[in-house]
Formats: sequence, structure tokens, C-alpha cells
Amino acid sequence: ILALRQGRIEGAGEVLRHCLDPLRSINDRVGLANALWVTGVVCMFMGRFQEAIEYLQKAHAQALATNRQWELCLSRILIGRVKHQLGDHNESIRWLKEGLALGQRMGDPNLITFGTSSLVDTEHALGQLEEMESLLRDGLLIATDNGSRFTYAMLQEQLALVLHSKGKISE
Repeated sequence: ILALRQGRIEGAGEVLRHCLDPLRSINDRVGLANALWVTGVVCMFMGRFQEAIEYLQKAHAQALATNRQWELCLSRILIGRVKHQLGDHNESIRWLKEGLALGQRMGDPNLITFGTSSLVDTEHALGQLEEMESLLRDGLLIATDNGSRFTYAMLQEQLALVLHSKGKISE
């Protein structure tokens, strides 16, 4: 994760290649779930979307098997993001809504705003402007309460694009 955050995507992939088998061999299902979703993100960043889906679905299965709600929510959102990249918007919406709903049940503001932002991207592709505006306004409230300035700025930018598309230029 640190390598990813530093923009060293290939370095992150190299580290992950060396830890998946040991995690499997010691049956560390939680560690494996986390390593799998991070591997999926690496593949996604490298444009290897089908491979990303495979890793993310494995992470999802591990999260289900261990009843890890955070990993389950994140893997659903990430699968939805990759499905969006693949142009499968109906599947993207399904996964993203499931992930967002779980994040909301958990009350995790980071997962909620990440799910919201991801869902808005797909809804924009489908032209669902009303749904987008409502989601973004709710997300902005959460980001404000959470003190997440980066998320607030990202959601504000998305809201500006939606309002522009709706002809609400002054707003």
C-alpha cells in the first residue's frame, strides 16, 4: 500500500508477488484478502482490468469467508470501479451500490465517500444526473463532518461537473 501511495505501482506489484504464496501456505485468510485487493488495484492501475477483476473477486471471496466487512465493502467498490473501466456499467452500478450500502451500514465515512465518488463516475456515464447530484451532496456532508479535505475537493469537483451538465452554471 505504501508503494502504491508513493506511485511505485510496479514496485508494489513486485512486493505482492512475493507475499501471496506465503499467505496461502500459512492460511492467513485476512492477510490474503488484503494482499489480493491491493494486487487487484495494482492491476487496475496498470490497465490489466480482467486480471484486476480476478484478484478482486478472490479478495471478495476471502472477505466473505472470514466475515471481514471492511474488506468486503472495499472489494465490492473496487470491482465496481473496474467493471466501469471495462464498460460494463450495469454490473458496475450493482457492485458499487452493494459496496456503498455496506459502507453506510458500517458507518465508515471513508468507504461511503469512496463508494459515492465511484458510483457517480458510472452514473455519469449512464447520464443519471439527478442521482449523481443527490449522492454528491450527501457525500460532501460526510466529507465535511469527517474533515477529509481531499475527498471534499474531489466530490466538489464532481458536483461542479454535474451542475455544469445540468445547465446550472452559476451554481
